[in-house]
Amino acid sequence: MIKGENNHKLIWFQHLHKCAGSTVVELARLNGETFPERHRNGNPCDKSGRHLPIWEYGEDELNSFVDGLISRGVTFTASEQGSPNFQSLVERKEIILVTGLRSPRKRYFSAYRHHYCRGGGQVPRAPEKFWRSQSARLWSYENYFTRVFSEIGITERELTQADVELALSNLAKFENIYNVENSDWLKEFASALNWQVQGLAENRNVDQNIRSASRSLLRGDFGQFVRRILVKKKLSQRVLDRFAEKNAMDEILYSTLFG
Repeated sequence: MIKGENNHKLIWFQHLHKCAGSTVVELARLNGETFPERHRNGNPCDKSGRHLPIWEYGEDELNSFVDGLISRGVTFTASEQGSPNFQSLVERKEIILVTGLRSPRKRYFSAYRHHYCRGGGQVPRAPEKFWRSQSARLWSYENYFTRVFSEIGITERELTQADVELALSNLAKFENIYNVENSDWLKEFASALNWQVQGLAENRNVDQNIRSASRSLLRGDFGQFVRRILVKKKLSQRVLDRFAEKNAMDEILYSTLFG
């Protein structure tokens, strides 16, 4: 979903966890974009390496932050840990908003496999127990896409169709939205930003399980080697049915965007 050419000074990338975001960040680097002075995978950080809480900034603070980026010649920044005020950003003519999604089910399974194999936070082996297993991490919650783009974030209340409509309204503000399920997404996304894709190796480490397991063993990380062998390769029909039930809002959002 690309809306054409833009004259912009700053690309703001809303990075959705396990939606090829690291590939986009690397593509930006290869194409000579200027990142914030301190960042982690494109996300601005403070001197201690902690993510700046830009998703908590009010309108004035966010605008001041953007002014600072532009004055220092930054041309690419990302937000992955939460949702900034999209309306404030879209009102800035210097900014182009971009993001990317994938099948909600595939994103969830990819996140589960990634974090289980790495062993972070004692992730349960059963995929159906991954929901909210990382309680402070928005990406482990059901209806993740809707939570991000409606700017609701972590909340205990049940999401509704109104939240989906708000999320879609905010997504309409984006100039470029790629779909990882589209085999040509990378080429189309790069073309819209006048980027080149030569020299880019997509981040596929999660999907190349045997190769990743071998690398873990060579590093002497026997625990990660075992987890990569034991990780679930497929989701059972029971888990798929449960996923569809718990993530109905994201399924509606994704199908509305991409058909």
